[in-house]
Amino acid sequence: MELSALPRPAPRPSEAPRDAVLVLHVEDNPGDRQLIREAIGEAHVDIEVVHAGNGADALGFLTYATTRRLPTLIMVDLNMPKIGGLEFLASVKVDERWKDIPAIVLSSSLSATDHDQALSLGAKAFIPKPTSWDRYLDLARNIASYAVLTDHPG
Repeated sequence: MELSALPRPAPRPSEAPRDAVLVLHVEDNPGDRQLIREAIGEAHVDIEVVHAGNGADALGFLTYATTRRLPTLIMVDLNMPKIGGLEFLASVKVDERWKDIPAIVLSSSLSATDHDQALSLGAKAFIPKPTSWDRYLDLARNIASYAVLTDHPG
């Protein structure tokens, strides 16, 4: 599901089974969003993904989801328009409603500064974007495993 640009209200998650892990994927590149979507489908993992094209759209979704169903996990890219990944992460981690949702950074950045800053802002991991299809499949399986093991209620 794609989130439209603000100020339109963000769509709610589809009516997937409540057992499905809900992941908020914050990524501005349509190709990267599609690869994640296809890898999750091919890996046959029980994940529902809501995609947001930037941090502003993702904050809109979280505001909407606060009274409905929060994501189990947030996956965020760093370099995006409007609100980038680090600014988004900072906003999420200081908000009482969302601060306990685990977040991982999925980025092509090789910068040690980006890595350190993301972790200091509360990211649980900094993962390089996959460079092959097999690595996308591994990522999908690992996301499912990680999200299932977290104690955060979805």
